[in-house]
Amino acid sequence: MRRWIIVIVLGLTGLLLVGCGEPSEGDSPRSTSTPAITQTPTPLPTTSPVRQRLQSQYTSLSESQQTILATWESLLNGEQVQCGTYPSVTDPASISAEGDARYEGQAALLRRAAINTGQAVSLWQAECANARPIPNEATVREGWLAASSAGDALREAAQEWDLEATAAP
Repeated sequence: MRRWIIVIVLGLTGLLLVGCGEPSEGDSPRSTSTPAITQTPTPLPTTSPVRQRLQSQYTSLSESQQTILATWESLLNGEQVQCGTYPSVTDPASISAEGDARYEGQAALLRRAAINTGQAVSLWQAECANARPIPNEATVREGWLAASSAGDALREAAQEWDLEATAAP
């Protein structure tokens, strides 16, 4: 019986030593002919769907706001601007934090940006439908102010996201 215990202990010790030895060139998994199976890592759910949607709306609104602001700035500088293409504006009613209090501030700012951008676009469309060659100064200022106000709201929303990102653990 004692002899069996010694044989078992020696056998286990030998297996341990073989398993703990230095790896040789042939031990690498890349040298085998069977490809290694790797699982695709699952991304961590770090961004909420509400935030992702609001950021997408922010991007769309930013593009529209910059386009219409450039139009009104050109008119303020006395340049001629061609009618015909108008930026699309996200419907303010579609912008919502869906009850998530963390994003109510950004959603309100984006709604304000959408309303002001929409006003600037509507004014430009009305001017294009008008027969006069040059918009009057009051209309140009009103359009420029609406587009500029939209830009202010978008900057505020971006600042809130920046503050949120720096406060995150």
